Amino acid sequence: MAITVRELADAALAAQLIGQGELAAFHGWERLPLEDFVEGVTGRGRFPPAALYRAVAERRGLPYVDCEAAEPALDEVRRLPQVLLRRGLVLPVREAPVPDVAVAAADPDDRQTLAAVRRALGQDVAVAVAEPRALRGAASRALAAAGHAPAEGAGLAHEDAVTLLDAILKEAYLRRASDVHLEPADDGMTVRVRMDGCLHPLVRGLRPAEGAGLINRVKVLAGLDIAEQRAPQDGGFTHTLPLAGSDPIDIRAATICTRLGERATLRLLGTASRDLTLTTLGMEDDDLARFRAGIRRPFGLLLLCGPTGCGKSTTLYAALREVSRPDIHVMTVEDPIEYKIPGVSQVQVGAGGKVTFAGTIRSLLRHDPDVMMVGEIRDGETADVALKAALTGHLVLSTLHTNSAPASLTRLFDLGCEPFLVAGTLVGAISQRLVRRLCPRCRRTRRATREEARFLGADEAAEVPVAAGCARCLGTGFTGRIGLFEMMWIDGEAARRIAARAPEHDLRAALDLRTLREDGIGKVLRHLTTVEEVMEATLLEE
Repeated sequence: MAITVRELADAALAAQLIGQGELAAFHGWERLPLEDFVEGVTGRGRFPPAALYRAVAERRGLPYVDCEAAEPALDEVRRLPQVLLRRGLVLPVREAPVPDVAVAAADPDDRQTLAAVRRALGQDVAVAVAEPRALRGAASRALAAAGHAPAEGAGLAHEDAVTLLDAILKEAYLRRASDVHLEPADDGMTVRVRMDGCLHPLVRGLRPAEGAGLINRVKVLAGLDIAEQRAPQDGGFTHTLPLAGSDPIDIRAATICTRLGERATLRLLGTASRDLTLTTLGMEDDDLARFRAGIRRPFGLLLLCGPTGCGKSTTLYAALREVSRPDIHVMTVEDPIEYKIPGVSQVQVGAGGKVTFAGTIRSLLRHDPDVMMVGEIRDGETADVALKAALTGHLVLSTLHTNSAPASLTRLFDLGCEPFLVAGTLVGAISQRLVRRLCPRCRRTRRATREEARFLGADEAAEVPVAAGCARCLGTGFTGRIGLFEMMWIDGEAARRIAARAPEHDLRAALDLRTLREDGIGKVLRHLTTVEEVMEATLLEE
C-alpha cells in the first residue's frame, strides 16, 4: 500500500509534529490530494516535508535518507534504467545507518519499481524512505554526475529564479532557520540554512546560470545594484510566505564577491519572535528571579555580554516584552531592528553613518522614555551617553562584546568611562552563550567516559544524555537552543570595588559568581544538553 494522506496524518501526530486540535482545524484534509495535504499540514505545524516523511519511516521501521546530504552510489546509478531516476522514483545511496547501498524511494510500497531496481542491480537492496521533492533533485544531480542529462524540472533546481527563491525561503521558514547562505562552489551553487547555530544543506548543484539568477533576484528584492558584482552590498526586503497563519518575514541581505563568484547571505529576522519569553531562555530559577528584579529597576544600566551570535539580543527582546506595559514608555535604538515588539518605539540607526547610536540616544531622552534599549555599546561616546542616561533616571539595557561578566567592566574602562560613574549606574552584567537543546522526544543516555565524568565532577557511573535523532528534530537530536548564563549583580561592596578599579579576578572571587561552565554542567545533569555542547561553548574558560 502506497503512502496515503491518512498515514501521513497519523505519522505527524505520533511524531508530535502537529497536535490533534491543529489537525482537526485543517478542515477537509482527508479528501485532499497527497501533495496538497503535505503543503497544508507543514504550514500549520511549521515543519518541513522532510520531517513528515521521516515520521512515516519511523512508524514503518524503515531508515530515512536525507537526499541533500546523502552521497549517491554512482556505479549503481549507471546500472539502473534512466527512466526510474528521471521520474524521481528511486535513487541508490550510501548513507548510514543503512548498510552498503540502499535505495531511497518516495514510495517504499512500489513493488514494480523496486523489483526493476533489484533486477538491474542483480542483488537485493535495503529500502529507505525519502522526501519526494528532495529525491527528484538528488536523482537529477546523480544523473548529471553519472554522465547523463539531468531530468528537467527535478527538485528545487531548474525552477525560474522567482520560484526558486520563494521555495528556498519557504523551506527555511519551515525549518526555523535563522540564515540562508547562497554559496558558489566548483560544481555550481549550494544553498545552506543555519538551524540552531549549525549549517545544513538545502539545495546542491545549481547550475551557474541558476545561481546567478538567484543572486540577481535577491538583489532586485533588496534594492541592490544588479550591475555591481565586485563590491559588497547590503540591503533588505520583506517577504510574504504563501502559508496560512505566517507573518511577513523581514530579511536582511548581503552580497560579496568570492573567488568562485558572488555569494549572498540572507538573515531572516523575527521569525521566532512569538516564542520570546524569559522563561524559555534557560535561566535557573534564582537567576530568573534576579533578572526580573533587575529589569524592573527604575534606573540604571544592565548589560548583556558575549560574542556575536550568543543570544544577547534575544534576551534583551524577551526582557522588553516583559517590562512593556501601557503605563511604561519603552524605546529602542537598534542596528538593525530584528524583532518587532508591539507597544515599543523602535528606531533604526546606521543609515550611511548619519544616524549614530550616541546621537539617537540623546534624541530619545527628549521623548520621555522610562526604559531604553541600546542595541550595542560600540564606542566611548555611546558608552558615556548610555551611562549618563542611566544616571538621570532611565533604565538602560544594552550589549557588550566581552567574554565574561566581569570583563564588561574592563571594556567600559577601556572606552573611557569613569570607574565611579560605572559603579554608580551599573545594575548588573550577564554573560551568556547558546548551546543546542536536546530533543525531549528522542534523547537517550549512556555511561559517561572518564573525561566526561571529570568534566562534570561526577563519578564514572554517571549517566550523560546524548542526541539520537527523530522526525521532530529532523534527525539532528536537537530542537532549539538554550542559554548558559553567568550573572554579576552589583551590590554595595561590588560598587566600592568597581570604583576602586579592582581587577577582574578579585571581583569574581568577592562575588562568588556561577560560571558559564558551572551553569552548563547543571543543564547537562538535567539532560537539557550534551557534554560536548557545553565543552565547546565554554572552551575559553579555565
